[in-house]
Amino acid sequence: MAELISHAQALQRSLALASALPGQSVALAGAHGRIAAETVRAPFALPGFANSAMDGYAVRFADLVAGSTTPLPVVDQILAGDIRTRTLPPGTAMAIMTGATMPTGSDTVVIHERCQVGDAQVVIPAGVEAGANVRPADDDCSAGAVIVSQGEALDAGRLSLLAAFGLQSVQVHARPRVAVLVTGDELVPPGQPLIVGQRHDSNGLLLAALAAEAGADVVAVEHCGDDPAQLRACIVALAGRAEMLVTSGGVSAGVADHLPALIAELGRIAYWKVAMKPGMPVLCARIGTTVVFGLPGNPVSAGVTFQVLARPVLEAMLGRAASGLIQGHARLAQPWHKRHGRLEFLRCSVVIDGDGGLVAEPFGHQGSGALSVLAQADGLLVLPEGAHRFQAGTRLPLLAWRIGIGIGTAAGDTSKAATPG
Repeated sequence: MAELISHAQALQRSLALASALPGQSVALAGAHGRIAAETVRAPFALPGFANSAMDGYAVRFADLVAGSTTPLPVVDQILAGDIRTRTLPPGTAMAIMTGATMPTGSDTVVIHERCQVGDAQVVIPAGVEAGANVRPADDDCSAGAVIVSQGEALDAGRLSLLAAFGLQSVQVHARPRVAVLVTGDELVPPGQPLIVGQRHDSNGLLLAALAAEAGADVVAVEHCGDDPAQLRACIVALAGRAEMLVTSGGVSAGVADHLPALIAELGRIAYWKVAMKPGMPVLCARIGTTVVFGLPGNPVSAGVTFQVLARPVLEAMLGRAASGLIQGHARLAQPWHKRHGRLEFLRCSVVIDGDGGLVAEPFGHQGSGALSVLAQADGLLVLPEGAHRFQAGTRLPLLAWRIGIGIGTAAGDTSKAATPG
C-alpha cells in the first residue's frame, strides 16, 4: 500500500527532483516573460548627463537676486538631442527643452510658465530654488546598480530598462518542455460525437494551458486509452521529449488504473498519494531525467494538483526567484466546516476589502468534477490539516492566480448552493 504523505512532504520531494535549466542568450524583443538567468548591473549612469526636467530657462542660481525678480539676456536655445557642448556665461540664461543637456556652469532651470519673456530677455521670478528642475546624470540609475536580478521575470518595465542601456540581449533560463498525456477509454476529443458513458476531454487543454501559464513550452498533448501496452509506449515516447511529463487519470486503485505500476517499472516513484483534497491519488516520479506527475482524472483534481505540486517544480526549472502566483493570506468570508482531517484547497473568489485586505469566499460546490467552478475561481484557500471548523474572518493561506471583482454567489456563482455548515 502506498505511503500517504502530507502536501508539505510531497512538495519537498517534488522540488528535490528539479533544478534550474541552463541559461541562454535571447534578444530583448523575444524575452518578455522569461526568467533572468543572471544579475544585470547598469554599465553606466542613467541618463548619463545632467538634463532639464522641464521646458524653461537654464540659469546660474548665483546670478539670481534674492527676494526679487532678475532680468537676464537669453543667449542661446538648447533642444533635446542637441549634442553640442554649451557653456553658460555668467549673468545670462539659455532657453532649454525637457531632456536637453544642461549647459556647463548652469545649475537651475526655471519653468517657462513662471517667467516673463521678452525679445532676447527673460525675467526670472523671485523664490526660485537652487537646483530646481534639473535631473542629475544618475537620476535614474547609478553605474553598477542592479537593474535585473537573477530569477526575476522580465516584464515590460525591466525590458525597457535593459533597452535604455543599449543592451540587445539578456541571459534567461531555458523553458522546460512539458508533454501532456490524457488517459481513459471514456474520453474523446472535442468535436467528435459522444455516446452514452463518454465525455469530451478537457484535461488536455487544461493542463497544457496551465503549463504554458507557468512559463513552459508544451511540446505534446496526447490521449491514450487504458491498454497497458499502449500506455507504456506513450509514456516512454513522451518522457523522452520533455523535462516534465504530466498525465491525467489512471492513478487510483481501480482495475484500469495501470499508471502507478507502469511508472514504477520505467522509473522511480517519489510518492504516490498525498493527504490533501482534492487530488489524493497524485503521483510524482522520475523516468530518466524527466519529472513525471500522474494527476487524477477528475478535472478539478487535475487542475488543483498541477497548481500546488507540478507548477512549483516548473518554476524551479525556470529559475524563478518567486512564484508567479499570488501567495499570502485572506480572510474567510463565511463560516466553513471541513468534514475530514486532510489539508484542503477550496476553490474561491478573492476580492480586496475596504481596508486593502484580501477576502476569500469559497464556492458552494467543491466537487472534484465541478469544472465550471474552477473556471470561475480566482484561487485556492488552504484549510490546514486537522482543523474542522473555521469562523468567518479567519485568516488562511491563499494561492491565487488573480484578484476578482466580486465575492462568491454575489458575483454570479452558478454552482450548487453552499453547505459550509
